[in-house]
Amino acid sequence: KDPLLTAWRIDKDSGKPKLVLEVQDPGGEDGDAFVFVADGTYLPLPKKIAGAAGKSTFEIDLTDGVDLTALKGKTVLVTLTGAKGQSETAIKID
Repeated sequence: KDPLLTAWRIDKDSGKPKLVLEVQDPGGEDGDAFVFVADGTYLPLPKKIAGAAGKSTFEIDLTDGVDLTALKGKTVLVTLTGAKGQSETAIKID
């Protein structure tokens, strides 16, 4: 019943780089996402851009004070909260 990060990617196609998180939440689409880099590298809060049928998409604007060069090779902890649980997943930015 915990929300799960099903996919992630860095999208540079729109001309404005962003980290996209795809989430599946059996408890519904009312959950939230938080990101943290252990060394203190700044990342803005994720913004939910879509949600329906237990699936949500979040975006993190990588032009909002983020140094993409400094982010490369870092591990980002993604914490997901949902109506019936929570989960945490580590992703490594390439």
